Amino acid sequence: MKSSGTDGTISVKVYPWQFSDNATTVWGLTGPVVNIVAEKTAALSEKLNMVVAHTDVDLCIKDPATGDRMVRSSETNAGDLCADAYRAQAGNVDVAFVNGGDGNNMFQNDNVLQRSVKLDYQVVIDYITENLGGNVGAEYADPYGQGRITIVTEAQ
Repeated sequence: MKSSGTDGTISVKVYPWQFSDNATTVWGLTGPVVNIVAEKTAALSEKLNMVVAHTDVDLCIKDPATGDRMVRSSETNAGDLCADAYRAQAGNVDVAFVNGGDGNNMFQNDNVLQRSVKLDYQVVIDYITENLGGNVGAEYADPYGQGRITIVTEAQ
C-alpha cells in the first residue's frame, strides 16, 4: 500500500501468493542480501534433508493383518522404539509419559530425515544414531512389539 500524493488517496496492489513461492520470487527482488539468503537457504535445506538413519523393518502404527490402527490401543514396534529412545535419553527413571501421536510420520518410506526435527523426534533420532548405529534392525521387526506391555481390559 502506498500514498499517491497529498490528496489522501491510497493505491493498493494485490500480489498473488503461492505458498511454494517466497517473497523474493513474488516481488522479483534481487541484490546481495537476496543472494546471501539464497545461499544460506540452500545450505540449510541440504542439512535438513540429510538422511541421518535408516530402518530395515517396517515400523507399524497399523496392524499389518487387518489395517486397523494399533497405536494407543496396543503395543507396536514403533512404540517400543520410541519408549527405548526415551528410556535411553532419560536415564534412571521409573515412569515416563509420551504423547502417542508423535513420531509416526517420521518413518514414512523408512528414511529418518533431519528436517523432521522436533523435540520428540530428536530423542528418537539420537537413539537410532547413537544407540543403534544409525539403523533400526531385527530387534524391532515384530510389528506387535516385543511383548513388554500388558493390556488390562477389566478392573482388577
